[in-house]
Order: sequence, then C-alpha cells, then structure tokens
Amino acid sequence: MRSMRSNLLALTLMSAVSAAAAEAGATSDVSGTETGAQADPQTDTQTQTQTGEVPSSTEPTAETKVRAPKDPAKALDILNGRMPLPIVYAIRFQEDAGAKNSNLAKKYGTSVGKVFDIRKGSNFSYITKDYKPSAEELAAARAHITTGTSTKGSDLKTLGGDPEAIEAFLAAQTVATPEEVAARGWVIKQVGVAKPKDPNAPEAAPEAAPKAPKAAKAAKADKGPKPAPTAGASASMF
Repeated sequence: MRSMRSNLLALTLMSAVSAAAAEAGATSDVSGTETGAQADPQTDTQTQTQTGEVPSSTEPTAETKVRAPKDPAKALDILNGRMPLPIVYAIRFQEDAGAKNSNLAKKYGTSVGKVFDIRKGSNFSYITKDYKPSAEELAAARAHITTGTSTKGSDLKTLGGDPEAIEAFLAAQTVATPEEVAARGWVIKQVGVAKPKDPNAPEAAPEAAPKAPKAAKAAKADKGPKPAPTAGASASMF
C-alpha cells in the first residue's frame, strides 16, 4: 500500500510539472508574436498611413540633380534673324518634296525643325502658292544669304549652304507691283517681316472727341444777417 501511494504521489508531481512547462511555452510564444508585430516595418508603415501620418519610407533619399549650364560650343549654329519671305516660299513650294529636311536646313542655314514647320504649314501660313515677293523682300532675302551671320559668326557659305542656288531662284522671281502688295491682306511691319491681317475685320471706330472741361461753379452769394424777431411775433409764441 505504501508503495502504491508513493507511485501516485510521483505521478501527481510529474503531471503538475508538465502543466507548468506547457503554460511557460505558451506565454513565450505569445510574447514573441507581439514583439515581432511591433518590429515589423511594413505593419508600422501601414499603421502610420491609416492614421494620416507620412511614412518615413516616402522621404527622398537621392540628392536633387542640378542641371549644368548649356555649353555655348554646342549651340545650334544657324543664320540669325527672321527668315525672309521669298526663302520661306522657296522651301515650301520650290524644293523637291522628297528632299530631306536636314539637307534643306543646311542649304538655307537654318534648323531642321524650322524647315519641317515651313513644309508642314505650321508657320508663315499666309505665304501661299500665288505669293509674289516685293522688291524690298527680295533685297532682304539677298542680304540674308550674303551678309547674314550665324550664331557663331559664320556666313551661309561657311555653314555649308548654297547661296548661289538661292540667288538663282531669287533672280527668277516676278516682282510684285504695289497694287499686288496692297491686295495681299497682310501688312509689312518691316522688311522681310509680315503680320497677317483679316481683310474682313471691321474698321476701328474713330476716336471720340475729347470732352469739354466743366465750367467752374459760380460762387455762392453771402447771406445777410437774420432779421430780429418782432415784438408781436414774440408775444404770439407764448
């Protein structure tokens, strides 16, 4: 009997120890899970975003790049000034449709983009097929290809252009009469520069005549002293 009691007591003690060990393990697991949740940067970022705070991960880490100044040596070297109208007409209507824009740009001392826009009709839209240059416009075109200078001080010949071919085209043009120039519908502001004008636009109203100055007000007459009340009037008041 005494050995049976000893065995039962030993079994009871072993069960208690096992239960205590199991509780300790469960507590350790729960503590580890909470610690991991607090250290998870993704969960922390999501929590900050939901509460309206800016997550620290959105702060810029790369340095802002500063653009270096343009190298003058790499500037586009083309003839300065506005392109004369006869040359615009030559590029748009006289050059071969299959010619490359780059070749025409070199011939006329201008940019590829300028040639592209002229041929497409994006600029100088008032230069149409029936355009005739005036004597002043032809003179401006000749000055442009002979004495005009580029961004770096070069002339058209130095840029690889063809001033002889352009001059041959200019010499073959029919000069517009003053009446034809007046009937164009746009006004020349200066030699080689034109501004479109709507021929159907109403004429401006004449300026109104200036208003006459207002006459000076007459001075008010001085008022005399008030008459003293009479005795009868004073008696009637009481």
